[in-house]
Amino acid sequence: MKKETKELEYHGATAGGKQKRLYQIWSQIKQRCFNKNHPKFKNYGSRGIRMDPRWRESYAVFESELQAKAGDRPTKKHTLGRIDNDKGYWPDNVQWEPPKLQNRKRRVNHMVFFRGQMRSLAEVSEMTGVDHRRLQHRVVNQKMSIDDAVNLPLEHGLKFYTYKGVDHKLSAWSKIVKIPYHVLYDRLNRLKWSVEKAFETPYKPRGEKE
Repeated sequence: MKKETKELEYHGATAGGKQKRLYQIWSQIKQRCFNKNHPKFKNYGSRGIRMDPRWRESYAVFESELQAKAGDRPTKKHTLGRIDNDKGYWPDNVQWEPPKLQNRKRRVNHMVFFRGQMRSLAEVSEMTGVDHRRLQHRVVNQKMSIDDAVNLPLEHGLKFYTYKGVDHKLSAWSKIVKIPYHVLYDRLNRLKWSVEKAFETPYKPRGEKE
């Protein structure tokens, strides 16, 4: 522990016993890239994402060259990102990025084919104005196509169904066609019936087999 404190003081990375935020960033990058036990290693080190050997060995070199390349960190919300997300932390491949850009570039972003090319859900959200969390829930959890996820209207988070040119949520259709909600839901989601078949097939309360 004393050795670590000595190194930090040697690099000028402590003030009053506290680590500089940039030192913490440097240390975290090394952990992600080289520590196989780190939870994020699978998205960095195991993908071949590395750090300039000179930067890895010396915080002082890292700090000096980053300052020359990217300048000071603009705000506390900016993170040190990679210009090419498939390359490592090298002087010509790093920049300070605002949260919006960083989020869009994250590999965890679900990729979909939208308007002629592969895009992340974050990018689709920016293009269409549809909330990113809504797209994530619809595409990843509800298994909707990206076109449905973007275009289907919502009312309190519920899906609308179109029947004979009219849109209603399922609870409303249940009252209109006089079929219990759980029966309609089961027909549409488990049995994968069309809306017409689900709404027009008579409901048999006893021993109904769909």
